Formats: sequence, structure tokens, C-alpha cells
Amino acid sequence: MKLYHALELLGIGPGSTEQDLTRAFRDRVKRYHPDSNPDRPEWSNGMMAQLNEAYETVRSHLDEHRSRHGLKERAERYRARGSSSSPGAGAAREGEGAGFSYPGSRADEAAETSERPQFYAAYEEPFNPAFLRAFSHATETLLDGVFQYYQYGLQNVHLRAEGNLRTRYRGALRRVRKAIEQLERITSTDQLNRAELERLTLTVRFAHAFHRSMQIDKFFRPASGGFETKAYRHYRRGTELLDDVIGRSLFPTSLGLRNGHPPLAECAQRSEHELLTVVTQFQQSDWSPEAIVKLKLLGSIVELHSAGILQTE
Repeated sequence: MKLYHALELLGIGPGSTEQDLTRAFRDRVKRYHPDSNPDRPEWSNGMMAQLNEAYETVRSHLDEHRSRHGLKERAERYRARGSSSSPGAGAAREGEGAGFSYPGSRADEAAETSERPQFYAAYEEPFNPAFLRAFSHATETLLDGVFQYYQYGLQNVHLRAEGNLRTRYRGALRRVRKAIEQLERITSTDQLNRAELERLTLTVRFAHAFHRSMQIDKFFRPASGGFETKAYRHYRRGTELLDDVIGRSLFPTSLGLRNGHPPLAECAQRSEHELLTVVTQFQQSDWSPEAIVKLKLLGSIVELHSAGILQTE
């Protein structure tokens, strides 16, 4: 089980302590234990199995975090003593301390395997364990694709042209396509309750919209006339705000923008305004079709928030 799904199931955040974990685990045991659900023993046993796996996943993460923190403190004391007089080494250490990373670096590799915050709100509905396993697996695949897409800046079309980032882009596309296939296989089953169907339908809609948005490959050409330039400026601002909304919604600690930015709802409204401006006032521009694609993606992420499936700031 991935860490962010374990956190979801327990209803705690990525910065939780051992006390928070224990408290949440006990609360969920009371809710899911067979003694509390005598009318649905199969569901209860399945949820308890998932709950125990989630507990072990988070507990292992906390143990690993303590170990890494101790190593970091020792490394900082070593640096403070001035372990090297080499200007190059000092500059490298300064960059690491500032949290800089670049594709292919060790810091970048660590970011790929680091903790992910909650994607979906905690599972309060009585989901079938079989659905929960299949849905969690599919959304993990989807998250991997979305995370890689933003982590390497692949929304910038010019970065995908060649080399390592071209490979990363294709890999992100494959992951999102695979997630759509996995989600649609779940959709074909007949034994979904209302909450499961709603969560699945809205997630499929977002996955399709994101996949279509990933495939936009149009460049802005400065030689374009004033009409096209104005249209592109609105499109670019709307797209940047949309990327902010998605990053803060799905990965608030890893990819979300820092403090000082407008609230999530305000960012979504401003993104919609900019993209609608392209569609209405610059309907004949080259950027109108792409703006429609982005509006559909924005609508799908807003729907997930409105349904309570994604957590709102």
C-alpha cells in the first residue's frame, strides 16, 4: 500500500505523529471491527485487513523519517565545522541546503520516492474492500503519471522535445493511459454502490481531461500578430493558474505553491475567467481550442472538490 492511500484510510495527514497514528488507528478499529458491523462481516474483515496494512505502512514511514532526520542533523553539524575548503564543494552544499534539485539529480530521485500527501479525502463511505483495492491501485497509477508530469515541468511543451525529458513525458502519458484503463475496468462491474459510482465517475472524468491536456503540443510563436499574442497571454495565465490548482489539490506539500498565493477557490475562478476570455473574446484565435480543453480539465478538478472527494484548503 502506498503511503498516501494509507494516510487516506486512517484519515491523517503526512505530518502526523505516532500519537496521531495510534489515535486514528483505534478510532478506525472501533468503526470497522466485525463486532461493530455484525450485519456485514465480509466487508468488515476486508476493511480491518486494509486498516492493519495502512497502520504498518505509516508506522514504517515514521521509523524511516526518524532515521533520516538523525542522519541529517549529523550532516548539518559536520557542515558547520567546515568539512571542505573547496569553493565548488561549498557551492554544492549550499545548493543542497536550499532544497535545489534538477532532473536526474539525487535530490530529484529522492523527490520521486518521497511521501505524497493525501489525494482523496478519507474513506468515510462503506466501500466494498474489492472496490477499494482496485480503485486505490488505479489512482496510484494516475498519481504517478500526474506527479511525474509536473515534477519535470512537462507542461512546458518545449522541454519534451528530446533526451531524458522526452522519455519522462512518454512515461507519464503511459501511466495516465494505464490508469484510465484500470478505472474503466472497474466501471464495467455491476456491483457498485452510489458512493463508489460517484467517486469512480468523477475520477475517470478527471483522468480523461488530464490526459487530453497532456497532449497539447502547441508553441507560442512571437511573430504572431497582436490578436494572437493577446489571446495567448490570457491562455497562459489561465493555464498557469490551473496547474496551480491541480498541484495544490493533489500534491500540496510536494508540488503545491507556497504561502502567499491566493486561496484555491480564487485561483480556480481566476483560471476560469482567463480561459473563458480566450473562448469568448478571442474565439477565432489559434488558442481557443486549447482553452476549451483546459476548461474541461478545470471543471473536472472542481467537481472532485465539490463532491468532497478532494480535500479543500
